[in-house]
Amino acid sequence: MLVIVFVWNVWIFVSSIRSGDSIERPDQKVTLKLLAAQEWVAQPFVTRSIARYEELTGNRIELQVVPDYSADSIIRKKFAVNVLPDLVMYYGGAQFDALQPVKNFADLSQEDWVKNLDVDVRGQLTNNFSVYGFPLWKDTVSGMIYNKEIFRELQLKVPTNLVEFYNVCEQLKLAGITPIYMGFRDIRPLFTQYGISAILAQKENSVVQLNRNQLTLSSMPEFVQWLEWYKTI
Repeated sequence: MLVIVFVWNVWIFVSSIRSGDSIERPDQKVTLKLLAAQEWVAQPFVTRSIARYEELTGNRIELQVVPDYSADSIIRKKFAVNVLPDLVMYYGGAQFDALQPVKNFADLSQEDWVKNLDVDVRGQLTNNFSVYGFPLWKDTVSGMIYNKEIFRELQLKVPTNLVEFYNVCEQLKLAGITPIYMGFRDIRPLFTQYGISAILAQKENSVVQLNRNQLTLSSMPEFVQWLEWYKTI
């Protein structure tokens, strides 16, 4: 079974061959079924990746698309009754446990590409201390776009630290300008996990320690400080 998993903001492929399954010869073309939410497989780079894979291998990807709002429950139910696709997109971390990775997925820890993964990324792909996939993408918020014309009109200095940033926001508010704008229809896309990777990267093996219950997020001062920043924003 070949599987795609979504870990925090990381999408990964995961491969598995259970005992008793037949192994196709390299020259034997196959059709692989991909189970995923409609929104996930509609991403342009995913559609191009699928097309490129089919072009290079001669294999075919058959999509099994489920509605976005019910994808989680549908995928869980299929795995619960052992109706398994060849490919699936799903969430990683603790939610990945629902798909019983030890039973259903192959341990890819010894694959050549694993050693090329960043330490913090590898930790996010680990379940039961084994790697079950490789990253497809990773999102992060690393800065903000600002309006230079407004800054010139109000004679504002571009902030270089958090205190200056807060002060500029207050000055913009006093001028009747909303300091921060995000083009979301609702709050759902505003996930709090944005920025967590940078925090975890500051502490070596933090993801492994979290998975082993040797470390808690509340015991990390950087995480508490980040949450306070998030609440302020």
